Amino acid sequence: QCSVLLVCSFPTGSSLSDSVFQTPPFIIKRVGESVVSGIKCSHTITSYQVILWYKQDERKPLQFLGYLNVNFPYPEEDVKEKISFDGNGQKYSNLNISSVSLNDSGVYFCAASRHSASDSPQVNTKTLLYLPADRQHVESLNTCSQPPSKPSLSRFHQPF
Repeated sequence: QCSVLLVCSFPTGSSLSDSVFQTPPFIIKRVGESVVSGIKCSHTITSYQVILWYKQDERKPLQFLGYLNVNFPYPEEDVKEKISFDGNGQKYSNLNISSVSLNDSGVYFCAASRHSASDSPQVNTKTLLYLPADRQHVESLNTCSQPPSKPSLSRFHQPF
């Protein structure tokens, strides 16, 4: 039996979230397989050159995975053996996950930003990556947009 989680947040105020895109609508993988260029993020904001990646686990706070600044990936230390990203932060980034496991389940966020800590990144969508123990596969589901109001990680944290 497979469960699907749909998480929606409705934007408040104006944003550029309609200029950031995340695909595909779903991915199916078996445990041990890799996601290569499987989750794609792109944007059309000419002044932005950074794409950020986040993961929200059902039982944990939001996790910052790292970012791509133009052509230079900067994964966080605790995920760099498992997760990588490539592309050109001025236009797109691909999220790669090696040898998926049950611990890779979660909601993955894509955001675009200028290269400045004072700018608010624009979040596009949430991608659910789910591995039920009995089915041993991954599903991702593209859902709604949510622009952050300020560049604080606590703004992104929302319980399931």
